[in-house]
Amino acid sequence: MKGYAQYPQWGKLQPGQYEVGFKTIMTVDYSRNYFPQIEEAKPVRGRPLQLYVWYPAQKGNGKYMRYKMYFDYAAKDVNQPDSLALKAELIREFRSGPLSPYFPNGVIDKDWQTIANTSTACLYNALPVAGKFPVVIHIGPVTAQSILLEYLASYGYVVITIPLMGSSPAFYGRGENNLSLLYYQADDIEFVINQLSRLPEADVNKLAMVGMFAQTGIHLQSKSGIFDAVALLESFLHMDLHQLPYFKLSSIRIPVLEIINSDRDKDTSMVDTMHYAARYRVKFKNMPHAEFYPFAKIANQSEGNPQKHYDLAALYTLQFLNAALKKDQKGEKFISAQPKENGLDEDVLSVVKTPARPVLPTEGEFLSWVRADKLDLVQKAWQQARSSGVTVPLFSKQGMQTVIFFMFREPEKRRFDYIKIHLANYPADPPMERILNYEGYKFIKSGNLTKAKEIFEYYTSQFPKSPYAFSGLADLYNALQDKPGSIRSSQMCIALANQSNSLNEQQKKELIDSAEAIIKKYQQ
Repeated sequence: MKGYAQYPQWGKLQPGQYEVGFKTIMTVDYSRNYFPQIEEAKPVRGRPLQLYVWYPAQKGNGKYMRYKMYFDYAAKDVNQPDSLALKAELIREFRSGPLSPYFPNGVIDKDWQTIANTSTACLYNALPVAGKFPVVIHIGPVTAQSILLEYLASYGYVVITIPLMGSSPAFYGRGENNLSLLYYQADDIEFVINQLSRLPEADVNKLAMVGMFAQTGIHLQSKSGIFDAVALLESFLHMDLHQLPYFKLSSIRIPVLEIINSDRDKDTSMVDTMHYAARYRVKFKNMPHAEFYPFAKIANQSEGNPQKHYDLAALYTLQFLNAALKKDQKGEKFISAQPKENGLDEDVLSVVKTPARPVLPTEGEFLSWVRADKLDLVQKAWQQARSSGVTVPLFSKQGMQTVIFFMFREPEKRRFDYIKIHLANYPADPPMERILNYEGYKFIKSGNLTKAKEIFEYYTSQFPKSPYAFSGLADLYNALQDKPGSIRSSQMCIALANQSNSLNEQQKKELIDSAEAIIKKYQQ
């Protein structure tokens, strides 16, 4: 087979049309510290982030990189002089950990030398192919998914792995199983995206995240909407995501691939509630978690060891990215079809596609329309949300309050319409009473009594126990010379003022005196 003949670690995986270039870029984020800053003679400032980049490359005359070189580069992750010690530690952990299941008697030196000197698919520092290619971000050790990332690059992707640094050197290579992991990974990704200008071959307008730590892609998508697709490869979606102040599943509106196995009872509820995302679930029926890694291929480099499950996971990831980032119809057809339609065994995996619901705006988008007085868009989204049975409100109480308050400086805008939408969602919200009072009197003073009447009648319907609402309505009817309305509203104002436990005596007196003056006027 072409894959094995060209790249020994790939088994039956078929390369794409491009050679694969590989390079590293050492960056330092000086806005964050990584190393201990106390009890150090010369504290090391900044957070080192070495980027591993696979990309479509020109053929050239370079030799394919040996597998051991990945460890040479990984030893420089923390950007410190003792890289040889770290390299030895990484190799020791790799031999005794990921490789050990495939060598019952242990990975002896001869076996390791064979693996270390095997050619990868990479041409180190090869010239990139002219043009720009979609960017795929991955987090993890450089060896964790090297075959998948090489494979994607061969099909026209710039693939970047960010090492698993953790919040401090104590967690290098593993990370923490808590919110710290999500925060630090998200900050790492944002920093890396800002570094993409250093890669002229990277198309920053087409961005995806893949891998076991792709939950950070969901995190960031909710926060800032920077991705065009996320592929969750046996990824655990931490329920602590819900503790993040900006995390809303309703803001996930990009294609999401979820590849999972039946090896354990996996909670898929979080992906299931991404209603505005097109979701593709590929579920393997007998694929242990360990087979989501390429280590069986690396340990047994032969055409006869294709690691079928891993190859299929790579193929589905590729076709998903082709569909999402390149708008490739063949890719969309492949990931949407049942396995047998693609010539695959349904006893191996199942595929379920869930189309996205019609998209509703995020709170930020909705409130931006309110602030810009785009009433048609606001009302359309509001009606769509109500008719679709969405239980999560389009906006928060405080968010709409803030925007409506801002609009006081913009008198030409239609605040009343937005107040009605707000009170439909948050009835009898006290700050809105003051604003309705202000709005009503504004139109009385300007002579627009028709609009004032609409506001005060609505005001009394929403705050039926407010003496201020009926005081305003009485003033409106008085301006209209409506005797019955003036007397009726004034009487209601007096009754409510006397019943109120929240008004002080001075406030009650002012309301009652005003109402009695109107009644007296019409009874003379």
